[in-house]
Amino acid sequence: MYIELDELQLDVLNRLASGQTRTRIANELSLSEADVKSIELDIRARLDAKTAEHMVSRAWQFGLFTRALCLVLALVCTLQMFTPTPARLPSRTRTNIVRVLRLKKRDSVA
Repeated sequence: MYIELDELQLDVLNRLASGQTRTRIANELSLSEADVKSIELDIRARLDAKTAEHMVSRAWQFGLFTRALCLVLALVCTLQMFTPTPARLPSRTRTNIVRVLRLKKRDSVA
């Protein structure tokens, strides 16, 4: 099976695979983030890939990357998976405050 990507798609694929963010890619290529996301989704569809890691793997399977580059890219993707993400704090909305007050009232009555 032969997959053909144009020059822009290959450039975006290489940059995504090396761990660059869509924002950085968009800035460097003078594109909007929506354009970069659209290009990424098109590449994934052509490669029949579900995730960024799968996209890199499929690109190597189809000969779009050399073996050495693919190993480096796989390492980058793996390291990104283990990068801790900050815990999401609950938002302080009126609903949350009212709920806390109700719980406190319930606990004090019991």
